[in-house]
Amino acid sequence: MSQILDSKIYHQAFDASSDILVLLDNKNNIIDINDKLLIIGGYKKEEIIGRNISSLVGIFTVKSVALMLKNFAQRMLGKKIKPYQVEAKTKDGKHRFFEINAQIIKDQNNENKGEIVSVHDVTDLINKEKEITIAKEYFEALIKTAPDGIMITDSEGIIKKVDDRFLEQFGYQESDIIGKNFQFIVCKKDKNNSICNEILTSKVIRKKIINLKRKDGTDFIGELSSSKIDNIIKSVIIIIRDVTDRQRAVEQRKKANQELINIIEFLPDATFIIDENKKIVAWNKAIEKMTGVNKKDILGKEHLQASVPFYGIARPYLIDLLDKDDKTLAEKYKYVKKVDNVLTAEVFTPKLNHGKGAWVWVKASMLKNSEGKIFGAIESIRDISERKKAELALEKNRKRFYELFQNIGDAVAIYTVINDGKDIIIKDFNPAAEKVEKVKKEEIIGKNVLDVFPGVKEFGIFDIFKKVWKTGKAEHFPLGQYKDKRIIGWRENYIYKITNNEIVAVYSDKTKEKQAEEKLKNHSIFLQQLIDQSPQPTFVIDALGNWTMVNNAMLNFYKIPSKRIIMKTNFFENPANIKNGTTKYVKEALKGKIIETPVIKFISPRGIKTITKNKIFPILNKEGKVTNVVIMQQDVSSFVKKEEKLEKINDLFAQVLRTEKLQQVYDLIQNFAVKYLQSEFGFIGIKTKENWMQIVSISRPGWDKCNMKVKDMLFKDLKNTFGAIIAEGKPILSNSPLKHPKSKGKLPAGHPPLTSFLGVPIKVAGETIGNICVANKKGGYKDYDQQLLENLSYNIGGLLELYKTRDSLNSQNKELERFNRLMIGRELKMIELKEKIKEMEKSNQ
Repeated sequence: MSQILDSKIYHQAFDASSDILVLLDNKNNIIDINDKLLIIGGYKKEEIIGRNISSLVGIFTVKSVALMLKNFAQRMLGKKIKPYQVEAKTKDGKHRFFEINAQIIKDQNNENKGEIVSVHDVTDLINKEKEITIAKEYFEALIKTAPDGIMITDSEGIIKKVDDRFLEQFGYQESDIIGKNFQFIVCKKDKNNSICNEILTSKVIRKKIINLKRKDGTDFIGELSSSKIDNIIKSVIIIIRDVTDRQRAVEQRKKANQELINIIEFLPDATFIIDENKKIVAWNKAIEKMTGVNKKDILGKEHLQASVPFYGIARPYLIDLLDKDDKTLAEKYKYVKKVDNVLTAEVFTPKLNHGKGAWVWVKASMLKNSEGKIFGAIESIRDISERKKAELALEKNRKRFYELFQNIGDAVAIYTVINDGKDIIIKDFNPAAEKVEKVKKEEIIGKNVLDVFPGVKEFGIFDIFKKVWKTGKAEHFPLGQYKDKRIIGWRENYIYKITNNEIVAVYSDKTKEKQAEEKLKNHSIFLQQLIDQSPQPTFVIDALGNWTMVNNAMLNFYKIPSKRIIMKTNFFENPANIKNGTTKYVKEALKGKIIETPVIKFISPRGIKTITKNKIFPILNKEGKVTNVVIMQQDVSSFVKKEEKLEKINDLFAQVLRTEKLQQVYDLIQNFAVKYLQSEFGFIGIKTKENWMQIVSISRPGWDKCNMKVKDMLFKDLKNTFGAIIAEGKPILSNSPLKHPKSKGKLPAGHPPLTSFLGVPIKVAGETIGNICVANKKGGYKDYDQQLLENLSYNIGGLLELYKTRDSLNSQNKELERFNRLMIGRELKMIELKEKIKEMEKSNQ
């Protein structure tokens, strides 16, 4: 080995290698390594030379070191080892993959002195292979899971591959379409527009609307995207999404927009609309009159043009501030208010009234569809110049204001704000306020509002006082409950700023109304609890036809998951309620009558049909006026259905009793049983004297489907399902008839399939004389089917006995008639003979 290390040629070749080269002795110790280790792994020679391969764990993975040791040992034994891969970690912690290829070094005596190992970095190759594998798996997963139909064609449009969603969209099997040109799925009108050629020639197509046709001939609207791949395998990937519903929704939205524009046209306030692209799409008659601008001259223009008739220039206005914060709004307008994303403002517009200017009240809000998506905005404008003049006049006439202050029915309190808003002093209190608060103004004038009414901070109005004083903008403080140790009551406030340091609160005492509201609420809760106790479906309708209450029994009976579903509907507007007369009865009850309806076919808000009888009671308020009605339902469906079934059976027996021949009786009953029990076929069998069974009537469909070589109507072997009915006198119901214990387990050759079976015995005076059987009801037979067939069988036995008795009597009558004719003939001959004898005796005398 020392000779190799001392060789100049060795060092030149060793250092010139593009791979890491390692020289090992025959004990797996590293003797030499080239500089590529520093370049690739970051390790210096002195960190590696002298170490055994087994000590390289940490640089190489444990698994890799074990593999290198194993292969080294195998090579030392003379075995050939193919290049193999190992995983290592560079000094900066990165993982890399290397391919190891080693060659044994022998001396002149052919003894193993060690080996030279080539370590080739294959990290990039492995990563690329992984990327290719991942990309392939991702593409396959995308094909399998994509919600859209995917089709891959060659450059000529021949279909090479489709996904399951595509087959589902078009209704084809894969074998139907592979190898065909994809033009056959494109509607004729789009073929004529060269869309197919565009798809094959364009590099990329995104979301192109195209009319397509399914296998069954129906059309649908597709949104098509495609990408042309110009590599060795030239192909086109086409993705198709069914957007029929979306396109219809677009059309409906256009229609709704037009309807909205038609409504806007006749609004009394000047109104215009912009769309999502901020183009003016509506400009009504009132705004034409206000601005002098005709709609034909402004529709379709940028929305800023709507400000020109008001300000003389194109500039942003209220509709542009819908998505801005309150601070920005305050900077733009003297008075502006935002409630539930609706802006209202007052502003002076210098160009209206032929340049004289006008004060206008403006209201703007976003337009949203049912999904909450914004598709435009609307702004209404009202000329309030006269109102502004009145406000100025009011400002100048404080005496008149004070008269109003003293005599107004609402409570009014005037406050002075001092110490930069920290203290608010009561300046004046009108008589109505004295009455509401149960104080005299002389006792509270000049005092801090916090001392007189200590609950104002907790009530929340103290902060509103300061806000109005700072901003100058009026505020509505909604109804709330004020309370302190002295007084409790419900108040609704309107707060205004009247001078630099004065604010006024106008409010009303709503305590009585709130108490009445609570009482009404408690009454409603009591009524709801009361109707919830009823086991019958019960609900409440107001005078306008709105559902106001509904009990749990009704929700459960009609399978309605939520009361909200019912509350959205109107009882009077339901065509079914109008048709069955329920609306009429409810309106009668709203006149104060208690109504009990006849049997009514009722349809619930979810479309469930039932038959009911209803009791309707009016609900009166304390003035005696009917406000609501309570409807209690009784489900009588089962009674009505039972009556209908009894009527059908009665009709059958009435028809049977009019029938002369017994065979016709068998056929009538057998056909009725098959139809009545919704069966595919059936038969009636009668026991013979030999205890065999004779088929006396069989349904036509069952007979026609039977392909047995011998269609015997006489069964001598009764060791089977239908024979057991006669032998044991018990019914058999089985929805797996071939697995029934009495079955032989298979059908005769040519016998039609048997999916379900029901048979009951026919008895007379407790003795089984035959059976009636039906088969192949879809979904199988139930217990109530057996009950119905047993009821029919019970009556059949009596009828058959009646017919046998009648036939026996008829036979006896015929025999008597023959005997009578014979006896009468003999008597006549005897009389004739006697007459002849008498004549002969006379002649002899």
